[in-house]
Amino acid sequence: MRRFVLALLSTAAIAAAVTSTQAQIAPQPLVPLTMTSQPGPRIFRSSHEGIFDGRELSYTAEVSETIIKDIATGKPTASLFATSYVATTPTGKPRPVIFAFNGGPGASAVFLQFGALGPKIVSDIGHPDRGLIDNPRSPLAVADLVFLDMPETGYSHILPDGQKSAFASVDGDSAAMSRMAVTWLQSHGRLNAPVYIYGESYGTMRAVAMARDLARGQPAIKVAGLMLGGNSLGYFQKGQMPDILYAANALPMMASVAWYHGRIDNKGQTWQQAVDKARLFARTDYIAALMQGYELTEAERDRVIARLPALIGLPAENFTGRNSIVPADFQAELLADRHLVVDGDDGRITHPAGERESLTQMLALYDKLMADYAATQIGVTGLGAYHGFNTVLNPGWNYYTSGAMALDVTLADEMKADPSLRVMLVQGRFDTLTTIGNSEYIMRQAKLDRSRYSIAYYDGGHRLIAQPEVLDAISTFVTQR
Repeated sequence: MRRFVLALLSTAAIAAAVTSTQAQIAPQPLVPLTMTSQPGPRIFRSSHEGIFDGRELSYTAEVSETIIKDIATGKPTASLFATSYVATTPTGKPRPVIFAFNGGPGASAVFLQFGALGPKIVSDIGHPDRGLIDNPRSPLAVADLVFLDMPETGYSHILPDGQKSAFASVDGDSAAMSRMAVTWLQSHGRLNAPVYIYGESYGTMRAVAMARDLARGQPAIKVAGLMLGGNSLGYFQKGQMPDILYAANALPMMASVAWYHGRIDNKGQTWQQAVDKARLFARTDYIAALMQGYELTEAERDRVIARLPALIGLPAENFTGRNSIVPADFQAELLADRHLVVDGDDGRITHPAGERESLTQMLALYDKLMADYAATQIGVTGLGAYHGFNTVLNPGWNYYTSGAMALDVTLADEMKADPSLRVMLVQGRFDTLTTIGNSEYIMRQAKLDRSRYSIAYYDGGHRLIAQPEVLDAISTFVTQR
């Protein structure tokens, strides 16, 4: 089955960040905000109706422009676009606003919009050319949705007086996206609305930075809640995770995927039981053995290897002669006897060994889908081509932030400063990129108020999909305040 795999792009970004950025020894002072903004002249609107959560809802679909300006010079530096869906049916109380975006960096928000959250979604996430269907569980039932496209993605672009370097960093990117959010709230009379942010993959980093920058901006905006999907907070900022931690934290994902494919017992134990066993082993005997490295005795090594087949589904022979207790390539090895490899995004999906997906072709299909939808359903004209993914800003991207050693520290600081800020980790059970073990580990290391932190697990991979369990969790999160 051919499926659209953004994981390839995310993996490349992670590798580039690790090799191109040196470790930050001490946090740098928090940089001042250097951008301002105003509504742009281009705005397109249309009216629609749908049924969400069993109720009829009228709503406006809109593509609107924000002009970013340099505070010092007053010159316009970027033209940024958002696609929003706003309910027009009276509800009797202020509706929350969810600002949503994908990651990359270099991804537009088209994948969250048409993959999971919008009122219309693709019928097959791997085949966007098969058309759109209604999304009755869209969070539009309870909140207005605003999908933000970063510079050089979607219809957004840097203007002649702007510099790429001003936007190619955690802080610069957050400053621009925060100003777009503020401008949208101001122009729609929604400054008093509860604000939520959904960020996916690299977007989890942007979400935390935006919460910080919105709170210290003019006007100051308090974010009610952050939803972090495909958690990447610790991947870029603290340098490459030590090999033994990465290896140990990968075990729960391996157990999850092996359970799904029947490579370990999935009749006599639940998914939760299988993953919990792997978690316990990873935190105890496995990490202890990994820490010994080449000093691990043969007897100790054999004892560890003897446990792995029942935990992660790889036969003991896979480790023979390798002097290692870490799988060489789990995704290639798990189903090798069936000549299949596990997907780099969603571990439930498999591909014939040696098959290469045409990522460029799939991205082009999403570009066409959005361009056609914007033109025919919203009335967009004259904005040029839509770019679902564009890596022009990636080279030299600064993944470090100011004011803290890492963004998990920033998150803890923001939760301390705002006792009402809540955080929900959105975790695919079969995410093979930002794995369940690593995502949980990153958040365990953050000094968060656990009473305001929760995890929403769902049957999916790295990319959010329109799965009832997770969409219901998102809607519940934004209504429980």
